[in-house]
Amino acid sequence: MRRGQKGFILAEMALAVVIAGTMLAAILPLVTQARRGQGQTQTRATMELVTRAVAAYAATHHCLPCPAVPGASGAAFGALGTPAGQACGICAGAEGLVPFQALGLPLAAARDGWGVWLTMRVDPALTGDICRDPAPKDATARVRVKDGGMQEAALVLLSHGANGYGAWIAGPKTAAQSATRLGFPAQLAPCANGGDERCNADGDRDFVDADIALGNSRYDDVLSYWGRDILLGYAGAPPCHTAW
Repeated sequence: MRRGQKGFILAEMALAVVIAGTMLAAILPLVTQARRGQGQTQTRATMELVTRAVAAYAATHHCLPCPAVPGASGAAFGALGTPAGQACGICAGAEGLVPFQALGLPLAAARDGWGVWLTMRVDPALTGDICRDPAPKDATARVRVKDGGMQEAALVLLSHGANGYGAWIAGPKTAAQSATRLGFPAQLAPCANGGDERCNADGDRDFVDADIALGNSRYDDVLSYWGRDILLGYAGAPPCHTAW
């Protein structure tokens, strides 16, 4: 092979590498976007399934189910977070995981489209009697969702998105789960300064339903939230005739 021919071949190879790199750089965002869309679609479908199950539970037992305790293990994982597994009563915590066992759902229904545990939060005033007229103090525990305005909700289901920041850390699928959350990168702003994903994982009653189209490129959470009577109507049950 002549020296000139060798140099020409090397130049062709270099050009091919550059072209391949350019094509890969163009394709990767499309692949990422497609995966994100697929994950969101699956997550929405799972949330629909869980919502229907919660609505049916509320219509049958006349109370909201308590979230499952994230730190539970063995047979207790995915069970109601109430003393002795009572159908209605005071919850171990207003926020936790989907109680898939009590809702008659498979374990997969407790996970989002990226295989991460869904977070579930309920209004604790409604886990004893969903139609009781709560005392004024109960309003301070009511779930609120900021979505341009401020919406009050009886039930919130939250996926922590593809990045999983703030989600309960999963252990073995059928054994003990860690009661800690996946940490956030240091560069992500605090909740008070626009770190909306942090707001959704700080354990309080306030959530943010931000829209990535509005420029919050770091936000990929997916929320589903329902008022009391709307949730009952979802199961074909009559609304409550009490204040909420």
